[in-house]
Amino acid sequence: MSWAAASRESGWLAPAALLDLAWLGAVGLAEEARASEGSGRCQLQEAHRDLGAGSLRQALAGCRRIGSASAQQVEETLRDHGL
Repeated sequence: MSWAAASRESGWLAPAALLDLAWLGAVGLAEEARASEGSGRCQLQEAHRDLGAGSLRQALAGCRRIGSASAQQVEETLRDHGL
């Protein structure tokens, strides 16, 4: 039995597996933040100010959580629209 199979069977995760899970989580957050930012920009273009603001704030929270440089761009978009 491989260590991966044994780890799954015992419920124990090796440090490398934990890092893999953390990386996947960060990738998921980055994708979610990027999607929220895109949605927010589209909502603002369609004059859905409240929805756009909510989506952009969600994107900003995600960007900050993972330390993404995109946070500054999202902040600027919010500021440019008086949000």
